[in-house]
Amino acid sequence: GFLENLAQQRQQEQERVATQTLWFSILFIGLSFKVAIICGIVTIRRVSNRVRKAQQALEAIAKKNLAGEDIEVLSHDALGQAFSSVNQTKDALGRVIGEMGEIGALVSAAATQLAASAQDSARGADDQRAQTEQVSSALTEMAASVGEIAKHTAIASESAGVAASSVLKGEQAVDVTAAKMSQISDRSAEVARSIE
Repeated sequence: GFLENLAQQRQQEQERVATQTLWFSILFIGLSFKVAIICGIVTIRRVSNRVRKAQQALEAIAKKNLAGEDIEVLSHDALGQAFSSVNQTKDALGRVIGEMGEIGALVSAAATQLAASAQDSARGADDQRAQTEQVSSALTEMAASVGEIAKHTAIASESAGVAASSVLKGEQAVDVTAAKMSQISDRSAEVARSIE
């Protein structure tokens, strides 16, 4: 009887230990499962928050807004490298847009200078055209004056020729008159002598 009781007690002890071990195992597995679920939820939320921030940053970049903050990179895994690439892309786009703005300002300044030069050239061309028109008008007036002078010179020349001819005829008339007066004088003298 004593050995049977002892064996029975040991068996009960083993059953109790086995039961306790089973319950501890179930409890540990249950707690581990809960911890794994909680860790999974926390990890998913953290990753989803980071992905949401990355999505917002990409949407801002798509809307040409590069003023937003960089995405926080907390790890060097694939997701962290993707976020780092987005930050680098945003910075590169910002630099490119800045350089394009500077180039646009330079082009605008050059266009303004070209417009001013074109206006100066147009004014110079207008001034030159006006001066050319004045010179042309002066030359036309001069040609008309030269024509008038030539006409008056021809008339004066003709008048001088007529005057010279008249003077020549006058001289001839004076010579004829003087000769006749000399004849009259000679005859008068003859008449006077014959009267005496």
